[in-house]
Amino acid sequence: MNRILTDNSPENSVVLGGHPFGDRLLDAGQIERLLAAPVFKDINPAEFPSTTPLASILAYHGRIRRFFEGEMIVMEGDYGHSVFAILSGELRGLAPGQGRVRSAVRKQQTMITFFKSLAQLWQNARITERRQSGRIEDHGNGRDSILKTAILEKGANQPRRKRQDRRTRQATSPYQGPDRRQATRKASKSLVRMLPDVAEVIANQDTFCLGPGDIFGEIAALTRTSRQNTVFVASPMVEVFELRWQGLRELRRWSSYFCAYVDKLYRERGLEIQVAENHLFKGLDGPSLQRLIAHIQYGSYGNFEWTAAFQRQSQGKESAGNPPPLEQDIYLQGAAVNEIGLIRSGFVRVVETRDGHQQTVGYLGKNDFVGGAEIRQYLESGTALSWQNSYRALGYADILRIPVDPLLETLSNMDSQQLASLAPRTKGTAGNFSLLDFLVDKRLINGTQAMLIDNRKCVECDECVIACAQNHDNNPRFVRKGENHGPFLVANACMHCIDPVCLIGCPTGAISRDTESGAILIEDASCIGCSTCANACPYGNIEMVAVNDSQGNRLLKADGSQEMRATKCDLCTGKSGGPACVRACPTGALSRVDLHRPDQVGNLFR
Repeated sequence: MNRILTDNSPENSVVLGGHPFGDRLLDAGQIERLLAAPVFKDINPAEFPSTTPLASILAYHGRIRRFFEGEMIVMEGDYGHSVFAILSGELRGLAPGQGRVRSAVRKQQTMITFFKSLAQLWQNARITERRQSGRIEDHGNGRDSILKTAILEKGANQPRRKRQDRRTRQATSPYQGPDRRQATRKASKSLVRMLPDVAEVIANQDTFCLGPGDIFGEIAALTRTSRQNTVFVASPMVEVFELRWQGLRELRRWSSYFCAYVDKLYRERGLEIQVAENHLFKGLDGPSLQRLIAHIQYGSYGNFEWTAAFQRQSQGKESAGNPPPLEQDIYLQGAAVNEIGLIRSGFVRVVETRDGHQQTVGYLGKNDFVGGAEIRQYLESGTALSWQNSYRALGYADILRIPVDPLLETLSNMDSQQLASLAPRTKGTAGNFSLLDFLVDKRLINGTQAMLIDNRKCVECDECVIACAQNHDNNPRFVRKGENHGPFLVANACMHCIDPVCLIGCPTGAISRDTESGAILIEDASCIGCSTCANACPYGNIEMVAVNDSQGNRLLKADGSQEMRATKCDLCTGKSGGPACVRACPTGALSRVDLHRPDQVGNLFR
């Protein structure tokens, strides 16, 4: 029986946790419609436990949304955390590489000249975090709020505000400052999720059709990676059911049919690309690649939501264990090797046990093989296949599991140069185990542009802070505190991570990775101040700040609460000379380093 747990049910809060995906739980009529839809009609409700019935998962973790012609539901490069099932209407998708519309819809980063950078030192306004009063707002369900806002921003006929005195405006309006149309005209240059001419795109681009019964977005939702395609509305209106990743996980966990269905889609849409692009399998002919792919299975280890537990542990609110509670064993030292893993996303700790003592000897990341060293040793010496080390998911790791026999069959046709790709690619610190433990335990291996301060050289002159503030609305985008290793400080500044968990869940897509520089950037005009990114960052490197109008008055929301925006280090993207903090340091104490390669930065920690 498809019993729906209500908002007030104790089971609801315990089993499902958190808040419904939409403004409210889906009602019985909506659930009945979903269960009759092609995607869900073959799921057997009897497979689900009584505490977490199928209907409750759909009602709690899903929401029904409407989009209109030309609106883009997802864009290539977005980080997604949900899957979409089409209920009605027609969608079109752009093939990978053709959907890079972000450069067209997001404001281009223009390089500021040296003279403009210099002039900014004395032209900076005295008001901290000054903004125009126009806002991007999230209005909840119904017609997609972000896209609806984008339509308004294109210059819709919005009434001009009547002239009000300052006191009246502050009491009656959520916005304080210049005319709203002026602000929306500015915002329209930075966020438009609307195709100007659908027919032209379909005629001139390589597109594919999606209709009722199709689903999309499952790869990004399963693996916490960016969207591979741009999907837009090709009919007057579509209705889609959006299921967040927690619901997708539960459906795959309990429904054998749905698990096989999603895995089949993943195999067809993403697996071949993932395997073919790997350094070892590049050049494999089609039949050989397909034979290998037919044996590969998808595995997920650890906790997809590891960041919350990591934050509690970092703050001393959760005790560490051995192995740490945030890590899950994948393979154990000494056990027989029946498969090897190709890491799709996440990190894996490599542990060696000697005389009962466990020592971290390295780690592995995306596109690395777990077991490559063991396989190569077997091919070279014929020794028995057993795991030389233990391997643990650091937080979480998504792995493509490749059985040994079909792998060896594939490798038998490769020459020695190709097999060299199986050489151990474990990242380490050349014997500096203390540094390695520090980087891995604190998850700093995630950072590609960490702010490293040598306290032996730092004279606390604050020039780095001043320079950052001068370039960012009189408010520095970092805090000079953080994790310490010896005399070195890894400051609380955005590290522009390899696995940027802050990107997941942003309701407007305001935070994204720049495809050219790799920097994680926040589009200020799109930020609604919801704090999702700040709460998700495991390192506390995103701050929520109060914003002011051009007269220095605090901007307020409709309910009278303070208007906030998310801020973080942007590497001074668009400004000449690179990060101002580095350029301003008079003693060379501050640098930006790629902590993902500790073997290359070990000399810096001496």
